[in-house]
Amino acid sequence: MKVLPRNTTTKEGFTLIEIMVALGVLGAMMGMVLNVLMKGLSMRQDSADITRAVFLGEEKMNEIKGLMRPDSKKGEFEAFPGYYFEYEIKEEELDLAKMAEEFSAEERLAGSEEAKYLRERSGGEKSTTGLAFKMLKYHVVIEYPYKKKYELTFYRGLGIF
Repeated sequence: MKVLPRNTTTKEGFTLIEIMVALGVLGAMMGMVLNVLMKGLSMRQDSADITRAVFLGEEKMNEIKGLMRPDSKKGEFEAFPGYYFEYEIKEEELDLAKMAEEFSAEERLAGSEEAKYLRERSGGEKSTTGLAFKMLKYHVVIEYPYKKKYELTFYRGLGIF
């Protein structure tokens, strides 16, 4: 039996450069995967923060809706550190005559149904047809981590004057 000499020019494995390129590609892919995972976790936390802010804002709004006078207050939710509230209740007037003038002054709104309605309703003296309405404006601001804010507004009519 004759043994053939070994050919030293044939390639039997990977070179160091090939291994380094493969590790570089693998590292870049892992970096992208980790980036996506971290972004997903961050978005999950943002979603939880927003959901909590909405819940707390609605809770605070329901709490102050019973107040029928101007008021304001600031505070922190004790059960939720980092979540702050501020609310203001103030009287406002909804003046139909003034609104009709503003609608008529703006060319694109002058012929609108809203402008016609306001002109009809504010055509004369102050009367029960409703020239001006008194309203309470309830405004709640919830501030949550990273100085983000969620705001709610609610109006309650007090009558015609």
